[in-house]
Amino acid sequence: QLLQLVSDILDTAKIESGTLVLNKNDFTIEDPCKEAFMSVKVNFKSENVILQEDYKCDCIVNADLLRIEQVIVNFLTNAIKFTKKGSITLSTICCPDSNTVEVSVTDTGIGISNEDANTVFDRFNQVDKMGRGAGLGLSISKNIIELSGGEIGVDSEEGKGSKFWFRLPIAGMSH
Repeated sequence: QLLQLVSDILDTAKIESGTLVLNKNDFTIEDPCKEAFMSVKVNFKSENVILQEDYKCDCIVNADLLRIEQVIVNFLTNAIKFTKKGSITLSTICCPDSNTVEVSVTDTGIGISNEDANTVFDRFNQVDKMGRGAGLGLSISKNIIELSGGEIGVDSEEGKGSKFWFRLPIAGMSH
């Protein structure tokens, strides 16, 4: 946890100073989804929560693979923190009409109030003040997605769960 905090502080400093460099390459959106899902699943232990994947998508994006994976891991670990029973699903949707691909993590956790949803991507913001972390993960995620030319958001209802999502421009399709 301490190592993650130091890493998040360094990322925040790079973002604020404008020195965060993205190593953009073309890849299918399935690649970071698969890696993030597997890295989180290795340490996932819950008898009351099902961790599901639904990300078969051949959309190609031009972004920093490791940074996109970092965003997905942030979404998954937050969902795990706030979901005590039910399910957490990582999914993708190709949207050729808008030339974007959407990646989302949907959970059946505690949900977020409208007020908290408006500030959840702010630096040092924690919806659960007693929770772990410094409130930097979602802020960093927002910056990564915006630097990648995408958009990020959350749809949530208190007591019913949340859907954290981001959309990136499609660079093409693999066949």
